[in-house]
Amino acid sequence: MIEIAQFHSPIEAELARGALVAAGIGAVLFDAAVSGTYGGALGLAPARLMVEECDEVSARRFLDTLGD
Repeated sequence: MIEIAQFHSPIEAELARGALVAAGIGAVLFDAAVSGTYGGALGLAPARLMVEECDEVSARRFLDTLGD
């Protein structure tokens, strides 16, 4: 798996993960519980959005469209 994004808000991380999954791209969050418990807002332990390496390009492109 490869990291494609970091989030300091576990809610934003889950929204991004859910959007990828809804688009057919498998995604998981690493460190989301730590982020929410131990100061994700402080940048101490961001939630990391992970996808399979074969999905990296399409996942990054999809996430880029969410910002528009």
